Amino acid sequence: MELLHVRDDVNPDKPDNKSKTPRRSPSSNGQEVVVRLQLAWDDVDPDKSDNIAKTLLWGASRDRHEGVVNLLFAQDDVNPDRPDTDGGIPLLWPS
Repeated sequence: MELLHVRDDVNPDKPDNKSKTPRRSPSSNGQEVVVRLQLAWDDVDPDKSDNIAKTLLWGASRDRHEGVVNLLFAQDDVNPDRPDTDGGIPLLWPS
């Protein structure tokens, strides 16, 4: 992940055919170490959404990755009430 971050020809915000971006995939997959790396980079906005308004917190909540959710909640710039394009918010998933 660190190698991809320093390359100029890699766009970490480019979505795949399921609208997932490389930035969102680690949180959706529960990869706490990778999410920690992302949060340490100055150019990463942890509340940035992909093209269907899904955020890192949205992916982590949906797939019930408590460790990643806790990491993201510790960030001042993460909005847990930010809706996606369907109007759903991240914290609806854990119920």
